[in-house]
Amino acid sequence: EGTGALIQVRATATDAEVGVKQVYVQIDGGTQYPLTAGTGGSWSADIPVPNVDGIDVVTKQIVVTAKDYENNPAVAPASTTPASLTPA
Repeated sequence: EGTGALIQVRATATDAEVGVKQVYVQIDGGTQYPLTAGTGGSWSADIPVPNVDGIDVVTKQIVVTAKDYENNPAVAPASTTPASLTPA
């Protein structure tokens, strides 16, 4: 954070029974950043790139979670994406 760099997060989340209430993304289990609903089940957010220390490239897990109107969470295996970050 602090560099102004952003990670574009795009996801598709649908629930045929009660509908999707919220979708959020986390990096390594940290802050939950809400995604904004679009059309056709699309959700999106631009989130700040986290700080990393040292000089080596660091891998972080980006996880997208969706909850329906009954608060049932869903995390698809495909939505857990490693991201390699280079210290600034």
